[in-house]
Amino acid sequence: MNKSYAAGLTDIGKLRKENQDAFFIDQEEGFFLVVDGMGGMQNGALAARYVKENLFMLLKKGLANLQESEAQDIIAAVKEVVSVLSKNLREKVGKETGAAFVSALLKGKEAYIAHFGDCRAYLFQQGVIQKLTKEHNIAALLVDMKKITPEEARNHPMRNRLTAYLSMEGKAIPEVKQIILKSGDRLLLCTDGLTGMIPEKEISALLGEKENPKKALKKLIARANEAGGDDNITGVLIDFQ
Repeated sequence: MNKSYAAGLTDIGKLRKENQDAFFIDQEEGFFLVVDGMGGMQNGALAARYVKENLFMLLKKGLANLQESEAQDIIAAVKEVVSVLSKNLREKVGKETGAAFVSALLKGKEAYIAHFGDCRAYLFQQGVIQKLTKEHNIAALLVDMKKITPEEARNHPMRNRLTAYLSMEGKAIPEVKQIILKSGDRLLLCTDGLTGMIPEKEISALLGEKENPKKALKKLIARANEAGGDDNITGVLIDFQ
């Protein structure tokens, strides 16, 4: 069992009529997930629920079939499982649905971070915050092309146009990376309803207050709502010991 303590919270925000976010925690197995459904009323909630109910189940099967558990084998297994889930979501729930997600799989001191879309993962280590993921949207592409700055991308009209997501056409291959955790590290997984409202500096300051994960998430969500609460807000915070 991984020595970690985690909490998850989700909030409808100030403007939406339905919460289309979801989260999943299996502390015993070291799996943590945040998902942001898309596809209009009800479709987004259906997509989020499907991912929440199926991703870890598929991953457990995929990892059980591994002969070895070298980092590259785990990464390949995660990519394959997400690809299968994306295809299943499109076929079983419908082409009008989709989802962005970010997940963490803890194996001892190693964490495998997988993501698709605009959900984010942050590592907070010794008072310094580090973004572990990169958004799959048109605004991020424009930053890469040096057409806009990262600051401009925060409020750019194309930040909600995803270039990769679960249920997309073709083979969906997520980004997966391995990181090494140290005692005292915090991992934050969250939807864009949080990061779209609160700048990174403020997220870092709130994580640095050393509140337990549930209290820290409550503060983050309250702050996002104070800033406007334009979207559903969801986070999972993991304290690694």
